[in-house]
Amino acid sequence: MIQTILVFILFGAACFYLGRMAYLTFFSKDHKCEGCALKKMYQSKT
Repeated sequence: MIQTILVFILFGAACFYLGRMAYLTFFSKDHKCEGCALKKMYQSKT
């Protein structure tokens, strides 16, 4: 029982972390994307 609860808590924390990183990378207006792969890809095309 306790293992199931811990798995759900860990899974929720991981989803929250990934969602926050995706938000900061793609949707945040205040955050610069200096090291992200998309910026490097666009710079190599221009």
